[in-house]
Amino acid sequence: MQALFRRFFKKSETVGSHPETFVSGQYAAITTINEQQATDEMVKGMQHFLDMAERVQDKLPHFRRGHLFEAIVAAKENAELATTGMNERYIITHLDGRNTAPADLELYSNGALISEAQAKFSIQPAKKIVGMISDPKYDGMDRYIPANKIEDVQRELTKQIRECNDPQKMADLKDALQHIKRHDTASVEVWQADRNPAQYAMEMEVKYVGQEMLTAGSQAAVGAAVVGGGISLVKNIISAYNGKLSASEAAGNIAKDTAQSALKGGTAGSAGALIRCGAEKAGLQTLAKSNVAMAVAGSVVEVGTIVYDFAQGKIDGETAMIRMGQTGTSTVSGLYAGAAAGAVFGPPGAVIGSMVGYMLASSTYQSCVAIMERAKLADSESKRLVELTDAACKAMQEQRAEFERLVEEKVRCKKSEFRNAFFSIDNAINRKEFYQATEGMANLAGLFGKKLNLQNFSDFDTYMRSSDAPLRL
Repeated sequence: MQALFRRFFKKSETVGSHPETFVSGQYAAITTINEQQATDEMVKGMQHFLDMAERVQDKLPHFRRGHLFEAIVAAKENAELATTGMNERYIITHLDGRNTAPADLELYSNGALISEAQAKFSIQPAKKIVGMISDPKYDGMDRYIPANKIEDVQRELTKQIRECNDPQKMADLKDALQHIKRHDTASVEVWQADRNPAQYAMEMEVKYVGQEMLTAGSQAAVGAAVVGGGISLVKNIISAYNGKLSASEAAGNIAKDTAQSALKGGTAGSAGALIRCGAEKAGLQTLAKSNVAMAVAGSVVEVGTIVYDFAQGKIDGETAMIRMGQTGTSTVSGLYAGAAAGAVFGPPGAVIGSMVGYMLASSTYQSCVAIMERAKLADSESKRLVELTDAACKAMQEQRAEFERLVEEKVRCKKSEFRNAFFSIDNAINRKEFYQATEGMANLAGLFGKKLNLQNFSDFDTYMRSSDAPLRL
């Protein structure tokens, strides 16, 4: 692991690897699971709300608003349950085909019914509403009434309980008071939803998507600041230790890098949440997974940064392409490593696995880039060697041509002398005049600037009689 970090820190200086955006995105994907589920529940709840609006559009206003109130309460309650990490969810009996069921809402956990609720929307005075919700058939059920009516109804219930002499009626009143549920859906909200259901549904979805984006962006910014700041801390401490930076310069670089990492991480986190929500609505199951959406958003931010650096002239086109390739490779590797580690070690393992996978892929990619650069260098050296060889061959050919030209010129100038020498040798041999033959060969050797060691027969005879050395002409 230490070797991996050393290689990563060393090579990231030249290639430009920034794992903090990716890792912080994966961190945000894990820490905002509840917010993601809350958004999904609200989107689902608003779909149910629109279904309800379509079903009851021809009913009288007070009946229509009562049904819309049920759908709104169910959507909000389910989103709240998801936010707290609970797996209980409400269903609307009317949408479930049970229009005459005593309960408007039923709460289920893992398929088992655990409680029921009655939702009563009314603009009547508190005394009238008390009569509605204290009906004995609702005993044991939670009661939902408009939020702006809750305090008045509670006071009226308390008053009637004090004044009641009928034990059964008193029990019903106490049950109603005990089961009134606190929530935030007031009458005016239901009226607005009734006037324009589509706009209301869109506003509620946007609200929850915005909350998820804010939370994811905040979490990702924190994660990116920690990772990016930590990487910058190590790199700048090493540079300061080696005398490349002063302490103040190192501190400034760390602060700057931390802030930039937090900004990029926050941007990627918010963008990832938006991508996830959009993919969920579009039915793109793979992209709707938060870790994938965050990875895509992180890659988009990193690629945007690379393109900006290229446009500003900070890097050339080749470097930009290399960095884009590294971002893609590291992102995919980090996703797989994070998923594998998360399956075994849970959310903390997913974050660590994502970071290790990203850094391992980044280091591998950087090694491949280094090999490619060395290959380019070897190819360049080979080309230079070929060029040098070609130049040497050309020079040798030119020298040979010059030599042949000089020989040809020499032969042409001494042509008559060569003819006389060969004629003399040939004539002497035919007449068996060995002294003349020896003289002709001496003349021929002289034309090439050479001299026979034995000029005549007498020298040959003397040499053969007096010396044991090999014969050399």
